[in-house]
Amino acid sequence: PYDFSRGIYPNIRSPLIWDPVAISTYLTGSTLFLYVALIPDLGNLRDRTTGWKNAFYTILALGWRGNPRQWQMQTIGGILLSALMLPIFVSVHSIVSWDFAIIPSVEGWHSTIFAPYFVIGAVHSGVSAVVTMMALMRWLWKWDDFIRPEHFDALARLLIVVATTWLGFTFLELIFAVYGLDAPELALREMQIFHWPWNLLFIIFLFTGYIIPVGMWLFKSVRSNIALMFWSSILVNVGMWLERFLIIVPGLARKQPFVFTWEAYRPSGLEWLILVWSFAWVTFLMLLFSRFFPLVPLFEQKESQVFTDDVKIGRAKVPAIVREID
Repeated sequence: PYDFSRGIYPNIRSPLIWDPVAISTYLTGSTLFLYVALIPDLGNLRDRTTGWKNAFYTILALGWRGNPRQWQMQTIGGILLSALMLPIFVSVHSIVSWDFAIIPSVEGWHSTIFAPYFVIGAVHSGVSAVVTMMALMRWLWKWDDFIRPEHFDALARLLIVVATTWLGFTFLELIFAVYGLDAPELALREMQIFHWPWNLLFIIFLFTGYIIPVGMWLFKSVRSNIALMFWSSILVNVGMWLERFLIIVPGLARKQPFVFTWEAYRPSGLEWLILVWSFAWVTFLMLLFSRFFPLVPLFEQKESQVFTDDVKIGRAKVPAIVREID
């Protein structure tokens, strides 16, 4: 849609314009939210470093001194940005779903339920990814005091509600597709559910996306078990990846008008390389971020020490409150 060299202006009705606008807005808002939360710790890092690191943190700290006015502005900014991110989150995943919904030539894509379906699916996979990262950080950096079993229990309770809502939208999407009695749409759904290898992927998708993890989360012993929560969250994201695969690939496999041109999709070596690269790139960025910025807000940990009865010094815990004994 962009061709400024020939004087052609962007077509704002094109999905190729929707995506960059939505994603760049989402990225900007998320970056600002993270940055505002980091400012107190950036001021702390500025005061504890020298050389180029001191200059780097001095620029990012924005003159932070920790006075009451700055704390007030930082708190208000975090609240406003968190409230702003909710509608942006909904709009981004709705717009991405509409990229499919406005293409009537591909069976399985033109569905009006895609916007809420993609939003609740993003919450399901996103919260599960948070559980995965929490478990990894707890194991790798021994953050048992910061990431505790009650945090996993609370997220598992949330995931039960989110996953059940997502399952309802999954079946509604199938019902709406069948209700129209469109022959190509019915043929696609039959292929997804009853024909090899799509039926196997569909069964794995249901079991990994809902049946197995939610069945585990119903028990408190599982919700408080870090290892089981880790593996169940991995299952969810495997299922959600298969959901995207089943939405995109079967419809494109049947897009050709002649039946004899339909082929089973087989990913090439380059496609596997892109998939592995995407996981490696995200992992690299997270490790790079942890090299320069704290993953746990240090100022919040200092605030929490005001209300604790014990202080951990080395491997020992000593009382933080001096009590007078008569």
